[in-house]
Amino acid sequence: MLNAIGAAALALMVADPRVLFGASFELTFLCVWLVAAVGIPLLGRKLEPIRRGLRYLDSTGYDYVLAPKIVQFRLDMRMVAGRISGFLGKRMPLPLLALAGRVIIGTCELLAISLVMQAGLALPMAYYFHRATVVALPANMLVVPLTEVLMPSAVLALVLGYVSLLLAKIPALVAGAALEGIAGTVHWLGGLQIADARVPTPRIVVIIVAGSSLALAMALIRRRGALAGIGLAVLAFSAFWICAGPVHPEVQAGVLEVTTIDVGQGDSILLVSPSGQTLLVDAGGLPRWAHSELDIGEDVVSPYLWWRGFRKLDAVAITHAHTDHMAGMTAVLANFRPTELWLGSDEASTEMKAVVKKARELGVHVVQRRTGESFDFGGAAVRILAPDAHGGEREEK
Repeated sequence: MLNAIGAAALALMVADPRVLFGASFELTFLCVWLVAAVGIPLLGRKLEPIRRGLRYLDSTGYDYVLAPKIVQFRLDMRMVAGRISGFLGKRMPLPLLALAGRVIIGTCELLAISLVMQAGLALPMAYYFHRATVVALPANMLVVPLTEVLMPSAVLALVLGYVSLLLAKIPALVAGAALEGIAGTVHWLGGLQIADARVPTPRIVVIIVAGSSLALAMALIRRRGALAGIGLAVLAFSAFWICAGPVHPEVQAGVLEVTTIDVGQGDSILLVSPSGQTLLVDAGGLPRWAHSELDIGEDVVSPYLWWRGFRKLDAVAITHAHTDHMAGMTAVLANFRPTELWLGSDEASTEMKAVVKKARELGVHVVQRRTGESFDFGGAAVRILAPDAHGGEREEK
């Protein structure tokens, strides 16, 4: 299997060497490599012997070709079947126990493969998409069984459609219900706050360590139990470190740092105080008439902040309610969960109300700033010049 995967990857790179650096190529082949090089050997060591032990439970002759521990397992199953035969009869217990065992093994296989995939894909997910896939495991546990129902029922509906549309309706309804279940699961889990965990761009040291841990896990999984366990533990630790490990943003200590982020028309300015506190003034944005799916906050401002190593901001500010200054702030609020949102006198606009509502949903403290206010912000003196109490534009300096 690994040779076949390698040959397919090599053929694509011969045709176009640039695919090696594409997220699609890397994620696709890494998924298959994880299953073939880590998942299948792991299942073969732990679960496949038990699966073989569930075959022909009523045949004592089959015991002679199995390992002693599996034979003992079969004897225990027959003993349990004998205990419950008084309630279910002599024929039912063993097949029912075998079926229950296969269901449990299938669930364990799904759980193991999901864990391996989640740990192995942590690095590319963080590097390309700045996401930690913390809900992949429960999503797989629900979606995969529904997919196994969806695929055969959809094929059956298609085949029966050539014979009788009436007969095809039954499997079509089953396929539709499975599809609704898959979509509902994705929307439900994707709507959870924990599902939107965002992470900074991994540093080069983290990338090297994570890549080495993946190679180590692939190399050790076929070794003795202790070595295989070490490989899996190192892989799991590297994934945890990428998702939840401490980060050290790139800042200049002891000075007031001001960085203008290129958002096209509009503004987005990052200020880092001498003590390291962060303030983002505006987040750019595109007007509605632009008819573009580009979100300046998600696609421009946030990647820059993640590249600098920021996981959280201390405060964000909106100078005034023009889309080229505030449209990107919703994504910034969701991605960096600042402690405070500073506002002037423009909260009455529809767009500003939407931003304020999002901030309050995220637990961000909304603060109205007015002319004459002065306060300290991480070693930097801040004085509000505008707006006054009766409105007008405002500016932070």
